[in-house]
Amino acid sequence: MRPLHCLPFFFLAAFAFSPLQANDKPSFNAAQWAALERGQPVLMDQNPCLRAAQGKNYVTAAMLVKNSVENVWSVVSDAEAAPSYVDDMVLAKVVAAKEGSILVEHGMKVNFREYKYWVRQFPTPNQKVIFRLEKGSFRSMDGGWWLYPVKGGRTLLVYSLHFDPGGFCPKKVVQSSLMKKIPETLVSINRVIQRRSGFAAASTVRR
Repeated sequence: MRPLHCLPFFFLAAFAFSPLQANDKPSFNAAQWAALERGQPVLMDQNPCLRAAQGKNYVTAAMLVKNSVENVWSVVSDAEAAPSYVDDMVLAKVVAAKEGSILVEHGMKVNFREYKYWVRQFPTPNQKVIFRLEKGSFRSMDGGWWLYPVKGGRTLLVYSLHFDPGGFCPKKVVQSSLMKKIPETLVSINRVIQRRSGFAAASTVRR
């Protein structure tokens, strides 16, 4: 299913349950954790990783990856691998680097129209990659990837995105599309992680 025509992108009960091995870990209820254990991406009600952010609507989802933090990191930190798991992305090229960050040129092709934009990424090895839009076709975009070690050699991968394409596209339409696309991106990146590390693909998500 293609994105809505105005959206050129690719781009969790009260009982908290969390076996994660991290101090700033997100929490899930029993039903959410059961879905994660089945290999399903789970939308989060909020992003605990971006509590200081104000005035922006983030869509956040998580997926339990049956692989080590190191192997997950090898894909998440590979900026030029993004077209292999981000729908409609045709270009991801590192164009500049300095201590603590890299600048990545992205190209998207949606409904025969091309979009270009440049994103600044701030990686913290085996923990997170924060990114923000520097310039390009869209009004604003920022978010990140967070990695949390889980017992059994697994990794909870959290992906969060705020996106404003500009123009007259309603915010509710943007949010609705992101709530579909972000879980799909998590499923796709999981396949890439498993393939790169030589493991069989994780369980197919039930629909």
